Amino acid sequence: MVETRRRVLWADDNESRLSTESEYLKQYLRSEGIEAEVEFAADGNEAFRKASSGAAFDAIVVDLDLPGFPGLDAVRALIERGLGARTIIVSGMLQYADYRDAAVRLAADIAGVFDIDNRKGWSEAIRSLLGRSTVNLLHLSDAHFGVRHAFRNPGEKRSRKPTLAESIEPLLRRVMQNLPPDLVVVTGDMTSEGAFHEFGQALDFFDWVGTHLKLARSSFVFTPGNHDVYRPMEQGRRFDRYLEFLRNFFVAAPMCMPRVARGGGETRSAAEVIDLRVEHSLGLVIGALNSVVDDGAHWDTGRIDESQLLGVEGQLDDLRDVERDFLRIAAFHHPLFPVPLGRADDEEPTLGNGGLVGRSLSGMGFRVVLHGHTHYPALYIHHARYVHRCPGEEYRSMLVGAAGSLGGAHANPAQPALSFSVVSITREGLVGDSARVLFHPYVLPGDQSGWRALPPLTSTI
Repeated sequence: MVETRRRVLWADDNESRLSTESEYLKQYLRSEGIEAEVEFAADGNEAFRKASSGAAFDAIVVDLDLPGFPGLDAVRALIERGLGARTIIVSGMLQYADYRDAAVRLAADIAGVFDIDNRKGWSEAIRSLLGRSTVNLLHLSDAHFGVRHAFRNPGEKRSRKPTLAESIEPLLRRVMQNLPPDLVVVTGDMTSEGAFHEFGQALDFFDWVGTHLKLARSSFVFTPGNHDVYRPMEQGRRFDRYLEFLRNFFVAAPMCMPRVARGGGETRSAAEVIDLRVEHSLGLVIGALNSVVDDGAHWDTGRIDESQLLGVEGQLDDLRDVERDFLRIAAFHHPLFPVPLGRADDEEPTLGNGGLVGRSLSGMGFRVVLHGHTHYPALYIHHARYVHRCPGEEYRSMLVGAAGSLGGAHANPAQPALSFSVVSITREGLVGDSARVLFHPYVLPGDQSGWRALPPLTSTI
């Protein structure tokens, strides 16, 4: 593993104060056993440019009284860039009501707000960020809002069932206390038939999840499922409603959606739906792929075509040097290969070209795969070992996790429960792809007697 030097970016145009406070910070961190480098930025533009450069700062400290690009605007830009979780406001301007009120409104999306004189508060907050080595991913899949939904759909008045939000809210509070998520990965089938009102219900639910977890919408990653881009629908319109969902969800963070959705045009190929997200504050690269490509078989099966794999490979080649050392995680809907459902004659439909996809992802350095479609949680190892391989190519095992079904109603005896998972990844620092992974599944039994945690599964990559 590559050792990480803890790095702090501090934006303040008062050189004397910056020198004094940064020296205090380094001495405090040294007393805590942490060696840190503090890099300075004199204005908001410089701070945003450095933070967005892929330099992997563990903490970003911003004063509000900055020339040029104001501090508040810089913080908002950092939040939109997905760096809010590593950003702390430290400023003497909080004594003024307008600055204080504006900072408080941003507090839910950043790591803290402190007066410059509160050395104990901001130094401990920075210490917490620099010492953090675990990233928690909330993995949700197969909610199936609409006709296949196991709960009361929002707006239904005759049903006595709770809504999904009502059912899961007490458990989310526990998750927030014990395993606070840094990122939410949704691997498809948010809807039953890709209808407009179903996507509307999904948008409201995931917005509610973000609010309860104190996560900005930029902390969500989505992939389509076969029900979201309903195959019986005419081919030219299959992705339109899904892309409209992304535009509505990421309206304040357009860089978090695939390029085709940002442009507002219609899709011309499945490869346009892919999204490669670089999470600098978490040291992750997330490849969100589209497995809903017609392979000529039953509409329930899937495929990730070579154009997508080549597209991902090209985007990986464009990563900056530090970003190349980030842990790589792939997310899509269908499983790589058939996984038994518990009966010898039954297995979940899978990718029609899972062998090629597994080998390609392993060769591109992906170490974790998250998928949906299987309506129960599972964790397994994909071994990519070949007798014959191209010179210079390296294939490594990947950890594969299935979230199960968050809300799909199916009369399948092999699916006794609804489920989701939290994937905890522990590393020595922000870079390097060796990690200890804990897979925490949560299930709701078929009698809906209450969500409960199952024993976690552990693996090392």
